[in-house]
Amino acid sequence: MRRSPNLVFSLFTVLLLGGLAVPRPATAQASHEREVLNVLFVGNSQLWSNNLGDIVAGIAAADPLGPIIVPKMGLAGDLKGHLEGQSRQLVEDGTEWDYVILQELALFPGNVEPEHVNIWPLPEREFVIGDVEVFHKATRTWVELNRAAGAKTIMFPSPPRQLARFDTDEVPVWKEIMDAHLSIARELDVDVAPIQEAFEETRQRLISVNMFMYDGSHPSAEGSYVEALVIYSMITGRDPAGAPALVYGRPISYRAVSDEMQRRVVNDDLQVPLVDLPIATAMELQRIAWHVVVNRERAGSN
Repeated sequence: MRRSPNLVFSLFTVLLLGGLAVPRPATAQASHEREVLNVLFVGNSQLWSNNLGDIVAGIAAADPLGPIIVPKMGLAGDLKGHLEGQSRQLVEDGTEWDYVILQELALFPGNVEPEHVNIWPLPEREFVIGDVEVFHKATRTWVELNRAAGAKTIMFPSPPRQLARFDTDEVPVWKEIMDAHLSIARELDVDVAPIQEAFEETRQRLISVNMFMYDGSHPSAEGSYVEALVIYSMITGRDPAGAPALVYGRPISYRAVSDEMQRRVVNDDLQVPLVDLPIATAMELQRIAWHVVVNRERAGSN
């Protein structure tokens, strides 16, 4: 049977923008012009590992009843460093940002880590938290800048390393990190994404799913996917059920320059699979993401 050229083009568009999607509960097609949200991601390797911004955009693109999300990735670094570079310029250049996602170094600036990395399940690696006040001071400045630009702020705490759970006495630094996020969020009245909760619930419910890369620190495709689902739900207020299990986007490429912060760039010339998950796994991660977002809102906590 010969397919209609329009049908072939439509299928290609879905694959390119959002991947293969599980049918969403809502079957009606959007009859109105979709809202466009500009989202700036300011952080480091948690956001850059699998281009979190493009995964969020791919999830949004596949939902005809939700907004279109246009992401922009700031150069990697700590929040204080971002204030002195391109990311600050992006906020102040007149672009109408709707949201700015802020992610600090996982252990904060000035943190101390042992020289040798012990991969889970060897939890004897010792972590010492960095300077909380440096993080808080930079966050205050960022929130002020974001509000002046008309943008809402969402704080993005890095998930606990795979070495040990963040809520154990064995490595209490992860609870300290979350407490530092919550305290400044309450002071400034901004949101904190429940990333740690999503990783912990996934660990309990999907024991065979590895949320980390080989280093036990940076997110795997599954880890970035659940992070993106959480951010998508917080931005849109929509249940991500039926989001694509296959998401295409631009990869992060490296270039040979002396400045480490300038080495990572979004490769606008390529479209590659950033996430390609079994549909059953994707569906469960969608349920987990929506559960932690809704529970966070019900608890009334930032």
